[in-house]
Amino acid sequence: PLAPLLKKCAQAICAHHQRSPEDTILFDMQPALIHARPLVLESVFRNLLDNAVKYADDPPKVEVQVRVTDRGRVIT
Repeated sequence: PLAPLLKKCAQAICAHHQRSPEDTILFDMQPALIHARPLVLESVFRNLLDNAVKYADDPPKVEVQVRVTDRGRVIT
């Protein structure tokens, strides 16, 4: 499942930036599976979330949305 991985990445990034995950990253996720190497996915999502928090306004507000469509999984 993708949700636990995204939340783990969010925890790590918020700790690095000394931010509260609950106040910084808002999740809106449908259940989704992605078949890939977990370490690769974690690296990609950590990088994306790190950049989102780093370059957001102060205080940062980041929204992560996961949708499953007929064309696949969509993460925004």
